[in-house]
Amino acid sequence: MDFFKKNWGLLLYALGCLALAVVIGVNISRAAVQASTKHKALDEQLEWFKGVKKDNLKLSKENERAAQDNRDRAERKFAEVRLTMASKYRIDPRSPATPVEAVRKLQEELRTTARMLDEADPPVDYKGCPALSFGPRAISKDLPAMEEVPQIFRQLYIVKEIVGIVARSHLYSIVNIERPMDLAVIAEDLYTATPVNMTVTGTADQVQSFINRMTTEANYLFFLRDITLTTADQAPNGALGAVGGGATGATAMGMGGAGMEAGMAMGAGMGPGMGAGAGMGAAMGMGAGAPPGMGAAMGMGMLDPKAGTGRAARSPRASRRGAAATPAETATPPGMAMMNPGGKPPRAAAADAARQDGSRTGTAPQEPMWRDQLRAFSQEALVTVELRFDVIEFNQPEASQ
Repeated sequence: MDFFKKNWGLLLYALGCLALAVVIGVNISRAAVQASTKHKALDEQLEWFKGVKKDNLKLSKENERAAQDNRDRAERKFAEVRLTMASKYRIDPRSPATPVEAVRKLQEELRTTARMLDEADPPVDYKGCPALSFGPRAISKDLPAMEEVPQIFRQLYIVKEIVGIVARSHLYSIVNIERPMDLAVIAEDLYTATPVNMTVTGTADQVQSFINRMTTEANYLFFLRDITLTTADQAPNGALGAVGGGATGATAMGMGGAGMEAGMAMGAGMGPGMGAGAGMGAAMGMGAGAPPGMGAAMGMGMLDPKAGTGRAARSPRASRRGAAATPAETATPPGMAMMNPGGKPPRAAAADAARQDGSRTGTAPQEPMWRDQLRAFSQEALVTVELRFDVIEFNQPEASQ
């Protein structure tokens, strides 16, 4: 201890040297790893240069001429493709010679297009856009400028192509068609794009057929930019377990209950030959849609076969059960099971009635619908589709140059 007390300065110096040695060692190890990585990359580059030297690749006149030939062939092929696209997907309408004739021709073409939708199988509903995005120009009293006439008829030919494909795809309706840029186009280096927004309705198969036809059978090049699919929720009131989801069933049950009460009143007022059971069966046949012969079966089930009168028969097992019987079982007399659709037992019928009563009183149903009944894109469900198409028109190579 005396040594450390007398030489504490030397001890601190030794500890500092030790810490410095540790730091230097860590940095040396990191530098060694980086040097190894770079050395490996350098070896790979040297191997590549050795391969080039071995293959005798060098910038010579012959290699320069081969590169120029490849460039010329690529440019010629590109020009051919552009010319083919510009010739195949070209919109070249025949515009009238005067503005007056242009207005008359526009109205005639719109009537022809509307007739195409009316004669489709099935007819396509287009009440949401009767003029197919040309309403202001079709009803305007001002004549268009002569330089706008070719652009108007170019847009008209695009809409006619869309309408023709809608009719062939058997869609239900055209909700709207919009041309957000009116007569203007989006100009790019090699092509122009004309945006068209539209909303259509139909089944999933019809919508799929329409989109496929737009990209394969159309005379112009339609590029699908955006698509939004919406369909009605198949659950009651738009959500599983919604309050009042079984309103339809509650209404039918209420009608049946009214018929039952009326039938019981009718049966009570009849003579000895007609009991309460017969009256209830007749009422159920009228109010709840029971099949023929239901009234007779209900009457036979409710009448006492020994007495032959209208007194309701008592179940011999009900007295022996006593308090052990459930309310659903005690409330359902013999013969009432025939009222249940599909031959349900009284307990199941009571559960169905409880669910319908719950929906009538505003409580949530206990059991949701089946999965097959809740499929959004089923064969029968209508789908509303919002689409954004860009009509692509390639510029001629000479015009681009």
